[in-house]
Amino acid sequence: VSQLKDLISHHWQIPPLCQKIVFGLDVLDDSQLIQDVFVDGSMTSLSVCLRVSLDRVNAILMDPESSDDQKIAAMSALVDVCSEGNERAQDMLLRHLHEPCDAVRQALVESLLKVTRKGDDRVVWEVRRRVDSPDALVRQVAVTLLSSLAQPGDALLVA
Repeated sequence: VSQLKDLISHHWQIPPLCQKIVFGLDVLDDSQLIQDVFVDGSMTSLSVCLRVSLDRVNAILMDPESSDDQKIAAMSALVDVCSEGNERAQDMLLRHLHEPCDAVRQALVESLLKVTRKGDDRVVWEVRRRVDSPDALVRQVAVTLLSSLAQPGDALLVA
């Protein structure tokens, strides 16, 4: 199944992390072999359904045990399937403004900028609230994001 996901990713640009392969009522596990799904030897083809899902991405981003590399891969997958203005993607990323790892923070900034329109009041407001954080890293990320997201003269920045 993981090889099928790689093929789908190559041809349709849907990251494997965002794919669920469904056969009947079952979501197939990445470690499963397609040949094990065939009920009997008489089957010559297999019809499956591809479901694009952010469940695994969200699980990785929410899990405190996830490695930095896993978080970066999850953020990359998120922006590959979400369009600019996607509030769910924005919210998933906004929860990670406190990341201690430089590489994860950089991926966060790049990802959030890809899924957020310049001047998006909701995101600017959420980021603006972090400028006063006692954590210097959070303040740094917030200022970096605001310099790219805010419009000149934005009333949300005047405080």
